[in-house]
Amino acid sequence: GKYAMAHFEITKDEFQDAWDYVFGKWLPDSGYQPDDGPCFELYPGDPKEHPEHKYVIEICVPVKPL
Repeated sequence: GKYAMAHFEITKDEFQDAWDYVFGKWLPDSGYQPDDGPCFELYPGDPKEHPEHKYVIEICVPVKPL
């Protein structure tokens, strides 16, 4: 299926804010709605290697057109 991917560079205290943004801001303005299937996070980097020690994450949400 089709997934929306949202990229963030965040601190450990900002995970909930990132999810809230995806579902509370991006998704309502996108022309898509959630589809059946799991949401998940990808972690393409290590916060120890990030210059600001942030978590690089991608939030993945299954979507379908409105």
